[in-house]
Amino acid sequence: MPKKLDSAIDEAYQHDDEVMIEKFIPGRELTVGILEDRALAVGEIIPHRSEVFDYQSKYQEGGATEIFPAKLTLAQTRTIQILG
Repeated sequence: MPKKLDSAIDEAYQHDDEVMIEKFIPGRELTVGILEDRALAVGEIIPHRSEVFDYQSKYQEGGATEIFPAKLTLAQTRTIQILG
């Protein structure tokens, strides 16, 4: 477990009463929206400030590039839409 995890969780609880922790899995950051029961286009998010798509990457100007549709094969796209 990372050394700073406990203090990071304590800090997160100062901002909200729910905290989400995810294990880092290296690879591409892909996203797919769901509208009712239909999966939409798959996009790729490329963060600029760190390896992780974090709060700053998502909400600060210039934090990330979003590519829609993501450069994927048709089979990859379909798989991601099914998993979405």
